[in-house]
Amino acid sequence: MKIDGYKSVYEKASGKLSDISRNIALAGFALIWIFTKTDTQTIIPKELILPAIFLVVSLTCDILQYAYKTIVWAIIFRCKEKEIKRKRWKQDKEFKHSPALNIVTWVFFCVKIVLVLLAYSLILKFLIRTII
Repeated sequence: MKIDGYKSVYEKASGKLSDISRNIALAGFALIWIFTKTDTQTIIPKELILPAIFLVVSLTCDILQYAYKTIVWAIIFRCKEKEIKRKRWKQDKEFKHSPALNIVTWVFFCVKIVLVLLAYSLILKFLIRTII
């Protein structure tokens, strides 16, 4: 497999994992809601407050991950586009960039996945304790 093939697999996998973690985080809120609604009021059990916070922070990291990535790569693209025009290079010129540009993206990515897993482990603990 060529390097582009590896990159394609990685991008598809990380994109899918992001989609899954986002959907699971949203489903977690629905699960919490099921256990908090009464006829007259909404009360969140203490055991579900921390998982709810983890899910909120996870979704915030999701937004920040893609906002950061979009802004950084838009700036890089625009700078390279201007450089091509200024130096009159061909459009298919290859450029290099620092791998450090992706560090912030990876941090947000990892944090959101860990938080969703932590939230669901706490929700599962709550469910088991409630059922048993």
